[in-house]
Amino acid sequence: MVLALCGLLVASGCGSRPGAIEGRAVSRGTAVAHASVEIYLSSGRGKETTPFATAATGEDGSFRLELPAGRYWVWVKDLASTQGPRRLAEYPGNPVQLTSGQTQPLGEVELHAVGKPQETAAAPGTGIRGRILHAGTPAAETAIMIYEASSARLAGPGYIALVRTDAEGRFQLDLAPGAYRFAARRRRSGAASGYLQVGDLSATAPQDPLVVPAGGYLELGDLVLHEVDAGRLAAEGSQGFQQPSETRLEGRVLGPDGKPRAGQFVFVYRDEGMIGRPETMARTDADGVFALSLPGGGKYYLGARSRHGGPRQPGEWAGKLAGTPDSGLEVLVGRRVKGLTIVMEQVW
Repeated sequence: MVLALCGLLVASGCGSRPGAIEGRAVSRGTAVAHASVEIYLSSGRGKETTPFATAATGEDGSFRLELPAGRYWVWVKDLASTQGPRRLAEYPGNPVQLTSGQTQPLGEVELHAVGKPQETAAAPGTGIRGRILHAGTPAAETAIMIYEASSARLAGPGYIALVRTDAEGRFQLDLAPGAYRFAARRRRSGAASGYLQVGDLSATAPQDPLVVPAGGYLELGDLVLHEVDAGRLAAEGSQGFQQPSETRLEGRVLGPDGKPRAGQFVFVYRDEGMIGRPETMARTDADGVFALSLPGGGKYYLGARSRHGGPRQPGEWAGKLAGTPDSGLEVLVGRRVKGLTIVMEQVW
């Protein structure tokens, strides 16, 4: 270790005094103990296989590392948490320029849930809750989807949050204060997403958009499911929106260890860049299996993510269709393509 540090002290000499960085890891005002503070030598957003130096935060979230003079990129990662979602943060003042003998205070470093943008992070005790009914009885396993207030349509994979009702038809969803659009869907297939078909059930909130207050839950009360309108589905189908099809893709999503990954979002695009709104989307089941109904034939590109919406976040899982150079495949109208495999890995 001494030799390695000397090699980095060409400018200042091996005898120079080290400097130090210190700070405190927090999340929503609460200390994050036992998080890993990782120091990197480049701006590769923590992609190096091994950090240059590491330390663990104390019970009060505090940390201190002694380092030779130089420029560093600091990350704090609470990836082994068993109390809620895994969290991480890149120090917003990166890179940190450290001089010999200097102690550089970083202050509080705010950690956020992996895959959740900071601006949509929910405050404790803030969000929406209510109950979904159908024919006077609780509607369990109904998918509750939240869209941005600017969303033109309550359909497709553009939602920013999703939860299912419990056995009593109740739901509670933590959201940051602000305006949102709400949709409840109960498909005959049991899927949370996909093209709506005749016989599927739907409900919306009494306010549109609904506004989540600061420091409390917006009580939506009892919302009643109704059958989707067949005429409206036909009209949307003629415009290329909710058009069911026998053209299907089926397969599994696996991790790098070959084990199935449940709850992953599988997206299908027309363009190789896989940017913007996908053609359709599905979520893998407990065995990593997915099935997608396509709007027609042609070439499609498949990818998977552990979250939906926005750019990839550090710690997120992502992958593309295996066995093809561009993650694409040609699909004939009315054909069912089976045995597809998407392999995911964690992105840093």
